[in-house]
Amino acid sequence: MIIKFHKYLRKRAVYEAKSNLKGDTHIRYITEDLTRGNYSLVQSLTRYKRDNRVNAIWTRDGKIFAKRHAESRPMKIRTSEDINELLGREPRTPPQTQLTRT
Repeated sequence: MIIKFHKYLRKRAVYEAKSNLKGDTHIRYITEDLTRGNYSLVQSLTRYKRDNRVNAIWTRDGKIFAKRHAESRPMKIRTSEDINELLGREPRTPPQTQLTRT
């Protein structure tokens, strides 16, 4: 079932209360409608969460947040470089191409 909220406050109330629904077998899931790029970032973070490399992932108003450890501060995730930073990895830099003179 897809629900479109007409009032922002009602949408916020549902999303804030969804943590109380954990374990309820009648509710399948409640998620936000994300852009294709943000959905891809959430999928990547979910894989890291399954591997216990990320503690928590959530979205709010289309923005993605994640925590590496339970006691760490949330980080806003906008790009895959942000995920690398969250995990403590060095960002990937493209190989340098050398120009040759002819």
